[in-house]
Amino acid sequence: MKTVLIIDDDPTYHSLLTEAIQSQFEGIVCNCEVDFEKGITRIAIERPDAVILDLMEGLESFNRPGERTWRSIWDGNFCPIVIYS
Repeated sequence: MKTVLIIDDDPTYHSLLTEAIQSQFEGIVCNCEVDFEKGITRIAIERPDAVILDLMEGLESFNRPGERTWRSIWDGNFCPIVIYS
């Protein structure tokens, strides 16, 4: 069974992304995280097959905490990443 970890500070997108992924790919389990820092820990522990990562925090912010998450994946727990914001 393949797993995808969705990291987005807006939980509204979790269900939308989960439904879209599961409707297209059979046997995929989607797990979700709203906290970018906790996402780093979950990646190390859960070792997902792929990560869907939001870079920006909030709708009108220029804060990009997802970059730290992305760098953590690149440097230590490499897996495919889909980045969107």
